[in-house]
Amino acid sequence: MKKLFIIFLAAISCHFVNAQSVGIGTNAPNPKALLDISSTTKGVLLPRMTTSQRFDITTPPNGLVVYDTDKNEFYHHDGLGWKALLNSDYWRRPITSRKRISNLNDSVGINLSGATEWLDVDGNIRSRNNLIVGNSVTAQGNITGGSFSTGGNMLIAGTSLLSGDVTTNSDITINNTAAILQLKSSNVNKGFLQLSGNDLRFGTNSGNGAGKVILRMNGNDVIKFKDFGEIEISGDIIDVAKTGYNRLTPLCYGNSVNAHLDGGPIAAEGTTNVTITRVGVGQYNINCAGLDGFSFIMVQAISTDVVAGVIYHGLGVYRVLTRTVPEYEYINQNFKFIAY
Repeated sequence: MKKLFIIFLAAISCHFVNAQSVGIGTNAPNPKALLDISSTTKGVLLPRMTTSQRFDITTPPNGLVVYDTDKNEFYHHDGLGWKALLNSDYWRRPITSRKRISNLNDSVGINLSGATEWLDVDGNIRSRNNLIVGNSVTAQGNITGGSFSTGGNMLIAGTSLLSGDVTTNSDITINNTAAILQLKSSNVNKGFLQLSGNDLRFGTNSGNGAGKVILRMNGNDVIKFKDFGEIEISGDIIDVAKTGYNRLTPLCYGNSVNAHLDGGPIAAEGTTNVTITRVGVGQYNINCAGLDGFSFIMVQAISTDVVAGVIYHGLGVYRVLTRTVPEYEYINQNFKFIAY
């Protein structure tokens, strides 16, 4: 009779436990938990075993959790295999630095297996803001984006397409035997800077016949390189070491027309800034902007039996004298000249 009473009490207790929550360390277990353990001085120890012992568990059920003493990690079985829980130095979240990976021998792969870097991504990476790099950047493909800042080197093996400005506080180096900086407009080649052996080329591209190469200083065009090799200079060419500040570019030049005839206007074929006036037989005044007492004029008569000379006449006017040889008589004669 006593044994039957004990069995009856045990059956009643099992039914009560099955229907209610069980509390350890608490008299009011949470009704949503089958087992509610409460303590401020003790924890819970799950089964602890080595890696080999964990793999020796036959047909582990989905959700089984153990602690691996070789790995010092918790593992759970998902029905297909063992998976480490995020509770090791590989993945951790300190309060201050919020680090996720701290083991130098580990890496994370996204959309690939066998990652070879700390973060290895097979696919596009988009940054909605600036991308700041504290060391070198190596790109084996294209770089497309806006603001890009790096504290080290940037090595791009492919094409770099930047929709904004490129700003650097250091040098820009193009290391190639035929290095070229190509300038385009609407995706059409217009101008370039190119290394050709030991030579440096710059100019407009083939097909851009209307373009000029213009050197500007202080916002002004000073030299224009035109098609067919023409050069237009807004200032003077000087050689301080050899000629001082005397200009080496002509102020004007030309050939007289009708100077050998009495009467009629005298034209100067050449620059448009010069005038020729006959003041007497074999005597002509040449005037163009910039002439002064320090100017230099070379003049030559067209005829072989006539000699031409020039003297400064004052007020920016030079007088050309044409005379016969050997009589040295004044004679009207065409001549050509250049003035510096």
